[in-house]
Amino acid sequence: MNKIKLISLFIILLLAKNQAFSQDIEHVFDRFKKRPFKFSGGISANQVFYGATGIDNRRSPYTYYLSGNVNIAFYGWNFPFTFSLSDQESQYQTPPFQSFDRYGVTPYYKWIKLYAGYSNMTFSPYTFNGYTFLGGGAEITPGIFNISAFYGRLNEAVEEDTAANITPVYQRMGYGFKFGVKKEGDYVDVMFFKAKDDVNSLQYLSDDWEITPGENLVLGVKAGKTLIKSLKLEAEYASTAITRDIRAQEQSEKVPYIFSKLNGLFTPRVSSEYYNAFKSSLNYSGNGYGLGAAYERIDPGYETMGAYYFNNDLEKITVNANTSLLKQKMQLAINVGFEHNNLNDDKLSSMKKTVGSINVNYAPSAKWNFAASYSNFTSFTNIRSDFEIINQVNPVERIDTLNFTQLTQSANANVSYLIGDPNKADKKQFLNLNVSSQIAANEQQGNPNSGSAFYNGNVSYTISLVPKNMSITAAVTGNYTEMPNAYTAMMGPMVSLSKLFLEKTVRTTASLAWNQTCVNEEVTNSIINFRINGSYTLKKVHSFNLSLITLNKTETTIERPDFTEFTVTLGYSYSFATSDERKKKTKSEKTGM
Repeated sequence: MNKIKLISLFIILLLAKNQAFSQDIEHVFDRFKKRPFKFSGGISANQVFYGATGIDNRRSPYTYYLSGNVNIAFYGWNFPFTFSLSDQESQYQTPPFQSFDRYGVTPYYKWIKLYAGYSNMTFSPYTFNGYTFLGGGAEITPGIFNISAFYGRLNEAVEEDTAANITPVYQRMGYGFKFGVKKEGDYVDVMFFKAKDDVNSLQYLSDDWEITPGENLVLGVKAGKTLIKSLKLEAEYASTAITRDIRAQEQSEKVPYIFSKLNGLFTPRVSSEYYNAFKSSLNYSGNGYGLGAAYERIDPGYETMGAYYFNNDLEKITVNANTSLLKQKMQLAINVGFEHNNLNDDKLSSMKKTVGSINVNYAPSAKWNFAASYSNFTSFTNIRSDFEIINQVNPVERIDTLNFTQLTQSANANVSYLIGDPNKADKKQFLNLNVSSQIAANEQQGNPNSGSAFYNGNVSYTISLVPKNMSITAAVTGNYTEMPNAYTAMMGPMVSLSKLFLEKTVRTTASLAWNQTCVNEEVTNSIINFRINGSYTLKKVHSFNLSLITLNKTETTIERPDFTEFTVTLGYSYSFATSDERKKKTKSEKTGM
């Protein structure tokens, strides 16, 4: 009898298990009942026709650009693929030179993400920070662990060209990894980065260039710990070994212990140098406010080949606070402290200053908004005035995004005002005022903006007539630049008109701008820029674009002739939008321009 009971119980358990197993199998195959492939994103093609009268052509009379951002979804996997192709040979005039032709794919599934082609990854600011590489990588985050790794080319070899003023660059390969553990806000990350130039990557290098093949190894650790509720401590330490010339003689003396034991990963040489960086912070988050303090020290000469720009030779202590005031209508954030350089006391002079930043945003009503900021922390930015955009002839040309300028001070203020009743939907009027200033550092080797000050101002008025699908904008822009030996001022008005036709499938924009340039109180030139753009959307996935630009420049000096440039851009784009995305797009188009 007991055997029968045991057999019956075994059968019941087996059936229950089989039923559960069959249900699991059924759920597994549910995903295969769905459409296996889903496409999203889009591709675009642009042709640019250019001509000039009065001067020789400043660019190719014909240029094409192909670009795309397509995602293929397959049973939970996503394959985002991006590419850009052009007949242009190079994109940047600032080393490291990079090609216009780019391609990359970053497939991911749940906690797995892969990189192939041109990609960007970041470990930390002191080790590997957003540097573009051509190669492969991976990020996996199973449970509490996170692992990142990459291998690829950091710099492409560029042969010298004295006629074109092109600086030679060695091919540089790099790899690295990051291993971390994170649990409930507490974390520890260990990082490794290695880069090395190929000494045989250049066929010829004249003695006039002070360029040598280098090597870099960076080790870092970063951690964070919640001490008590809302109080968090974070710290990061990194050590870098830089070899200026890998052809130099090997050396085993005066090598830090950790780098002397990494045989095969780094070879200490006479030209090798070693530096450290450390940063820590303690922050408390309260109800509607926050308090914190931070300390940072970077040795003179600290460098990593995994970052484009880097500050060193500094030590600073700061405290910060943020809060909401006036019934949360004002947001205020302040960061203030002390900073100094010349840590090794080997310079003729030292810089000691009080550093700080302040950000204020105040919206007293639905009609007014005020925002202001100031900072004298050292930073890097690509300085580009509004006139570079206004006078840009090629609408798809990418400006040198690697031409960064080191700033010591920056300030910005913006005031916007909504004229009329905010609840009135048929007509909206906006008035906006923006002013900004940027002060560049004096000591910047090879940077033409060194020691300059830049001031920009813009006031604009916009009226949007919603029932007529039309908007009009009038603006006046000014720019003033103080350089070590001269100053330049630019100013001029601009007016633009935008309108939609044929149930918002046709979008048109026309603008006219005039600006004048003065150098040391002498008028040097004036520019009239007229442009008209039109686009037509067919069945929500096809888009045809046409752009016409005319720029006329009148010079006041005999040495420079007057000239006119014409640019025509013809483009087509196709969107792989899903049906849900098309519905969202249609809904957004019905609610606004």
